[in-house]
Amino acid sequence: MRNFIDRKLQFPWAETQTVPPSDLLVLDKTDTSVTLQWSAIDFTDVPGRYRVWSRRSGDDNYSLSGTSLSKLDTQWTVSGLSPGQSYDFAISSESDSHSANQNIVESEPSESVSATPGEPFEVVRIANQRSEEHTSEFQSPD
Repeated sequence: MRNFIDRKLQFPWAETQTVPPSDLLVLDKTDTSVTLQWSAIDFTDVPGRYRVWSRRSGDDNYSLSGTSLSKLDTQWTVSGLSPGQSYDFAISSESDSHSANQNIVESEPSESVSATPGEPFEVVRIANQRSEEHTSEFQSPD
């Protein structure tokens, strides 16, 4: 579908859309905070920002936890969380009004991720074919 639209419009359509960011993950956490990371959207020609949403796992509604300064930001730390309480997080993107659209446009939220502050990450070391060592962190499954 995207290729069809690009051919019809004769420009990369996706690069002009305010879409949810992708690749949301938990980068780090402490007893009372969670640091999130995501991939920036393609549409950065028009100024905008990301909105970071959180909720206690099991709750129905998300609350706004913060707003980045630009669409080039790809990390945010949500603080003031309760240790041992599981939280869900999602990110939406927002584009300011501009000459082609006089409205502020906000995307749907991204896929969510969950994290529990205070639970440790496990460290896994992986060696690639050149015998270089890399460290990755992840939350162990419950």
